[in-house]
Amino acid sequence: MKFSAPPPTTATFSPFIVLTHAASPNKIRINQSTTLTASFIQDNLGTAIAASNLDVLLGLPITFNNAVDGSVTGAQTTIQPAGTAAATFNAGTVAGGGKADAVVDQATVTANIIVLEPPSITKLFGAATIPVNGATSLSFSIVNPNVVTINSSFTDTLPSGLVVATPNGLTNTCGGTVTATAGSSSVSFSNAALPLGTCTITVNVKGTVDGVENNSVTIDSTDAGTGNTSSASLTVINPPTISNAFGAATIPLNGTTSLTLTLSSTNANLTLMGLRLLTPCPPDW
Repeated sequence: MKFSAPPPTTATFSPFIVLTHAASPNKIRINQSTTLTASFIQDNLGTAIAASNLDVLLGLPITFNNAVDGSVTGAQTTIQPAGTAAATFNAGTVAGGGKADAVVDQATVTANIIVLEPPSITKLFGAATIPVNGATSLSFSIVNPNVVTINSSFTDTLPSGLVVATPNGLTNTCGGTVTATAGSSSVSFSNAALPLGTCTITVNVKGTVDGVENNSVTIDSTDAGTGNTSSASLTVINPPTISNAFGAATIPLNGTTSLTLTLSSTNANLTLMGLRLLTPCPPDW
């Protein structure tokens, strides 16, 4: 007689206990901390498991290691009666994708953490000096150094001698909303998702009175923290005027009279320096 073997069969075992590992919160700022929790209290389907059913796992050794963009401290070394073990992840000073492992027996699970650094800003006037009622550009260069978008905002309150020019000449590669109303005394920006890398906002401003206009602006992010303050100065100046007068209206041939040249400055806040006077004379003088 000839016998044939029955076809092989497979068995699927589910659900089963799994090791999970997560950070809460999983997004923190540089130099901040978050809690790592390794857990056996759910199965592969995500269903909760009572700690009373985990007797064989309680007390097992656990190791938290392989930290990236930070360090691990205060780690529990065994699975606790609740079926979990915890540690603290301390972010460093550099933005990026942080992580740390939890290891039990042959199982290694990674918790991912996003470490955020505040944005930075640099402001710059297009010219060092402009005349009263003249205009120049004012640019804001913003950097998001992170691996994800962050919210960000600033309000630049212009000094009393500057206003947004007409037209305002607004350009914006940062997205979000920029408010720079012609004739107003402020420029504001807000974006819930500032793009990665560097972007620029530019607007034209006009000088209304003479003086040295010192201006500062601070970039802020409720996600990543307050960034730096950037300052810039612009000198607004009235040009000098000149008048001349002869001492006499008429003189004889080869006679002489005085010629008075009067220089004037209407600047109330600035002293003019480096003036140059050119007085070409007629050929018969």
